[in-house]
Amino acid sequence: DKGEDDKMPPIRKKQRGLLLKLQQEQAEIKRLQEANKAARKERQLLLKHQEEIERMRNTTLRLKERLKCAEGQTPPETQVSEPPGSESTSPSVRLEED
Repeated sequence: DKGEDDKMPPIRKKQRGLLLKLQQEQAEIKRLQEANKAARKERQLLLKHQEEIERMRNTTLRLKERLKCAEGQTPPETQVSEPPGSESTSPSVRLEED
């Protein structure tokens, strides 16, 4: 039995070392998972911002086109003069929200 007792301490020491290494690796995995989760949220937020910017860009382009069309229909420089007594009113351009 003396031989068995001599072998136990190195086995316990090795087991303890392996357990410590396992705990360190588990902590590293958890840290990486949390970092991955944070990065995923950041990417989702960036994607939402990009989509919002694209919607704003498209809305702006449509509004520019509407203004261009409205200006082309009744340019202020070439307006026909109104008969005396009537009020001159410039056409109002109504911009619709999308």
